[in-house]
Amino acid sequence: MRNHVVVQLALSTHLKDEALSPMGYMMERYRSLGRIEVTDRVQSIMAHLRLIRRKVVHDWLHHEFGLDKIGRVLAEPHKLDAEGFVTAVRAALPKARKLSAAEIARLKDEHAASLVPRQAAAQV
Repeated sequence: MRNHVVVQLALSTHLKDEALSPMGYMMERYRSLGRIEVTDRVQSIMAHLRLIRRKVVHDWLHHEFGLDKIGRVLAEPHKLDAEGFVTAVRAALPKARKLSAAEIARLKDEHAASLVPRQAAAQV
């Protein structure tokens, strides 16, 4: 069993000079989480957010370029630079499907808008 700290907070009843009211019925008890439990929850949330972000990029590629199967390289698009991203998309498309200059520009724009901020955040 983990040790938990119980925190008591007063709800909006103030006395003279902003002192909190000691009235017991105005107090609520909150269980604070242990540091390990908080770390585990934060890591779980971060993993879920990475999954959602990856899914958003894959959905965009599917709707914009008709990409049905994501290759191994595109499984983690945030690890690619702009040229690598374009190359990975080109490799995942059928051989008969060629990218136009406008589509390549759109891919690079999307990389700059969606993936570069994630790369910068991962390095912090």
